[in-house]
Amino acid sequence: MEWNQAPFDQWLRLREKFKSLKKQKRYDDYIATGQEIIELARRAKFLGIMVPLFQYDLAKANEMLGKPDEAERYYAEARKGLVRIRQEERLAHPDDWLAEIERIDRAVQKIRDRNAV
Repeated sequence: MEWNQAPFDQWLRLREKFKSLKKQKRYDDYIATGQEIIELARRAKFLGIMVPLFQYDLAKANEMLGKPDEAERYYAEARKGLVRIRQEERLAHPDDWLAEIERIDRAVQKIRDRNAV
């Protein structure tokens, strides 16, 4: 893949904005910025952005906003992405990403348990 500085610069700006918005607990803006990062990752694959980790963060933010359905959707996307990575990419260790997948499963179960009450 060919290097392109403009998407890299955009990635750096978005990543800093993402971190800042989380600290400020501006979750609506945080989610919008996370979605921009995910879209950038799809357009600029050479950046190697770990989309499932951002999807996980967006799930947590949606939980903070009291949006369990959106949170569960992002958790499902993050889980699917991590499973794909485990199946298709070279892993440094046999248990890479298993803890994250289990954390996602527990979070989804908590949402379902709360909604069942």
